[in-house]
Amino acid sequence: MKQMCCKRLLCLIIGCATFALNYSTSATNTLSNLSSPVRGPDPVPYIGSAIANAFVTGPSSPLLLDFATLDANIAPGNGLALNIYKNIGGQIAGSTLGTWSQEQAGHGSDDYMFTGTAIDLDPNTSYWLVVSPLSGQSGAWYWTETSSADSAFGWSVGAHAYDGSDGWHYFGVEPYVFALDAIAVPEPTELRMATLLLVIASGVALRRYINNKKR
Repeated sequence: MKQMCCKRLLCLIIGCATFALNYSTSATNTLSNLSSPVRGPDPVPYIGSAIANAFVTGPSSPLLLDFATLDANIAPGNGLALNIYKNIGGQIAGSTLGTWSQEQAGHGSDDYMFTGTAIDLDPNTSYWLVVSPLSGQSGAWYWTETSSADSAFGWSVGAHAYDGSDGWHYFGVEPYVFALDAIAVPEPTELRMATLLLVIASGVALRRYINNKKR
């Protein structure tokens, strides 16, 4: 009987812990146009230049951006750096919110993944995804274009920009091919509720355990 009781209590605690975990790492929200028909690569005409594409987050809770994927053509051995900036007045503004590294070395045309420390994003907010070649490289690189500005989970793809020798040049919506994955951050009240349930379950389990020991 005691073993059955302990098993039930253990299941209760595990259930509450799972509930709390699900709230702390809820479903991934993804913006992607990787499956859209491509229009061809956009060649970067000189070494050291950067390309940017704006995007707008959906109306959900605050987010943690955890990785990005780019459809690009990168020369063998070469690499790119990816930065996220705030979009203020349609322009790239302030300091970078985070810098991510290319996971695999360049090897021609492919979907390249970029990762790093998760970046905090606000809902219903516009940002710039800025891609630039690493220093000391030779040869051109390409970021594939598409005519589609697909959106998912309320996210959308915005304008694009090019960093020329005389600074940034901004253009209309002509999206590049990429995907962003972000984990929704739970609201504080949801976290408090999940924690409270876990504490109550643990307290009940402890009390029953003590009572059973006295018998």
